[in-house]
Amino acid sequence: MESPDDSLLRGLACAAIEPGLRALLLLDCGPRAFPGIIDAAEALLRIVVSEPVERVTLSAGTSEEDDLWMDLRLEASGNGRPHLTPRLGRLASAPESQTLKLVTIPDLPGLGLAAQRACIALMDALVGVLARHGFHLAWPANYYWIAACPRARIGELPVHLLERFVLRLTPRAPDGSTGTDRVTALGRQLREASSLPPSQPLGEWPKRVSAGAKQNTQVQDQAVVAATEWVSGPRRELALARLARGLARLEGSGTCEAKHIAAAGRLLGLQDPRAARAGEQQPGPPAKPLFIPSERPSAQAGASGASSTPAISRPDASSSPGAGESPEKPVEPDTTSGLAARVAGPVAAAGDPFPEDKATPARELGSLRLPARDSGITGAPRGEVAGTQRALSTTDIAWVSTLLEAARFQVLRRGWLRKQGSGRGGGLILTPGDLRSWRRVPPAEQALIVVLDLTCLAGTQWEAGLVPHLQWAYVERAPVTLIQVGVAGPNEEDQLRANRIQGRNLLAPQVRAGFMARPGAATPLAHGLEMAAQAARHQLEHGRNRARHVRVVVVTDGRGNVPLQASLEGRVDSPVGSRGAEDALVAAGHLGELEQAEKFLLHPLADGELEAPGGWPGKLSAAMRTTPGALKPRQEGAPLR
Repeated sequence: MESPDDSLLRGLACAAIEPGLRALLLLDCGPRAFPGIIDAAEALLRIVVSEPVERVTLSAGTSEEDDLWMDLRLEASGNGRPHLTPRLGRLASAPESQTLKLVTIPDLPGLGLAAQRACIALMDALVGVLARHGFHLAWPANYYWIAACPRARIGELPVHLLERFVLRLTPRAPDGSTGTDRVTALGRQLREASSLPPSQPLGEWPKRVSAGAKQNTQVQDQAVVAATEWVSGPRRELALARLARGLARLEGSGTCEAKHIAAAGRLLGLQDPRAARAGEQQPGPPAKPLFIPSERPSAQAGASGASSTPAISRPDASSSPGAGESPEKPVEPDTTSGLAARVAGPVAAAGDPFPEDKATPARELGSLRLPARDSGITGAPRGEVAGTQRALSTTDIAWVSTLLEAARFQVLRRGWLRKQGSGRGGGLILTPGDLRSWRRVPPAEQALIVVLDLTCLAGTQWEAGLVPHLQWAYVERAPVTLIQVGVAGPNEEDQLRANRIQGRNLLAPQVRAGFMARPGAATPLAHGLEMAAQAARHQLEHGRNRARHVRVVVVTDGRGNVPLQASLEGRVDSPVGSRGAEDALVAAGHLGELEQAEKFLLHPLADGELEAPGGWPGKLSAAMRTTPGALKPRQEGAPLR
C-alpha cells in the first residue's frame, strides 16, 4: 500500500504528463501544505515541458481587470519623448510567448469576481483572446491551474468554475487522515504538520515521469465503457480516462485498460460502482422524516442551567418597571437543530472528489454577474472599482486612463491640425471620445439586521416568521448583520453581552452558523438592541457606500434581564430586578428614532399576554414605533418545512 504522499505525487505526476489534467483542485489543503505541493508540481512539470515555467498567484486582492489582462503605461523612449507601452496582465501572454504559466490560487472561495470570470474564460480554452485598449492579441492557452478549497466552502463557488477543475485530490497527513474533522484538523495545526514538506525529496518520481512522458498509450474501448460507469458527465468521464491513461503511462503500459480506470477512480476517492450496485440489492431501513424535538425541560432543569448567573432574573410578561424580581426564565433546549439540518444540507463524504454535488449552494443566483442597481440617485457612482469604461457622463472620470487614451492619438491629431493650418500649441489634444470613467461593482443598497433572542425561541415557529425577511435579503443581495442575544458562552462574561455576526450576504457561512447557536442563561436584550441601533446608523450614514434602506427585525419576548451597564462592564454586582428590561426599552427607543430604518418585532407570546397591562412586547413595539407580530407555536411532532 502506497503512502499518502505517494498517492498525491502519483496524481501530480499524471497531471504533468497529461496536459488535459492541468486543472487541479486540492480539497481541504492546509496553508502550510499548499506551497510544498506547488513546488512538487512545478518540479515534475519541468521534467516534461521544455518551455520556461512562470508562477502566477491569484489572491483575494486581485480584483481589477487591468491587473489580469492589460493596462497602458507611459514610458520614456530612447529620444526622451514619452510613449504609451502596453503592459500585459498576470494571465495574458504575448502571441510569440512559449511560457507555461503555473497559476496558483491558495484560497479559491476568496477569489474576486473579475478573477473568477478570467479563470472560466481561460481554463477550458485552447487559445486566449484579448481585445482591450485598442489591442487585439491571441496566444496559446498554456496554463497549469492549482487551487485550494475547503469542502465546507465548496457551495460558495459557481458551478461553471468548479467543473473546470477536472482533477481533484485530497492531501493527507502522514497518518493517512484527511483532516476534515475538527479534532484531526486541530491536531495537524498544533503539530504544524505538512502533507508534503518542501524539503521532502521526490524519490523515483522524476524518473517515472520522464519515462511516462515518452510512453505512447492507447485507451481501449473497455476502458471507455468503465469510465462511464464510475462517473457521469462528459467532463468527468474524459478526466477519469485521462487520469487512467496517465497511470498506464507511468507503469510503462502501451494500453489503458479497465483496471487503470479502477485505479484512477480509487486515486480520486470515488466509490466502486460494483460495490454500489451490491449495496443497492440490500435495502436498508426506511428513512425517517425530520422532526423537531417536542420535549421541554422541567423547571428544575432550567433553574440548574441558569445557576451560572444567580444575580440575574427575567421579568414576567405582565410585570412592569419597579415591580421587583420575578422567577428566572428556565434555559430552553436548542430548537434550531431542525434549522441546522435544513441550512447545512447533506454532507459529502470525506473522500468524495465532487462535494459540490451534495453541498447546499451558498452562492447568489447569477453570482458571476454584476448585480443590477437602479437607485435613482444622481451624482458620482459608488462601489468598488473593477476597471474602466467609456464615459457616458462627466462624473467619476478616470483621469489617468483618459490621458492615456488621448495620448495614443496625438501624432494623428497633430498631423490633421497641421493640414488644417491650425497654429495650436504643444499641449495634449483631448476629445470627448477619450473620456474614461471607472467601472464599479454596484454596492448593496439594502441591509438586513436581525436581533435574535435565543432564550425565547423554544416551542415557536420562529424560522417561519423570519423567512419573508430572509427571502427579501436574498433577492436584494443585502449584507446581513445577525445580533445574538442570550447565546451560550464559555464563561459568564460572554453570556452577559450580545454577539454580532456580519456577512456579505445571507449565504455567508458565519451567518448560517449563527442561527444554529444554543441559548445561554442570560438575556442581554438592551445590549443587543443598542448594537442593532449602532449597526443601522453605520449602514445609513457611514461612507460613500452607505445603504439607502435598512430593515431591522427583532425576535424577542421583551424580557431582558441584563442591564446595559452590566453588559459593558462584563459583570453583575447586585440583583438587577427589572433594570434589564427598562434598559431594553430605552435601547428600543433609540431604534425607533431611525426613521429611515424599517422595524419589525416578532414575539412568541399569545395575543392575551401581549395586550396585558405592562406587557414588555407592547412597550417595545411602542418604543420602536412598529406593529408587533406573533410567532406561531410549534405543533408537537410537526416536521420542519
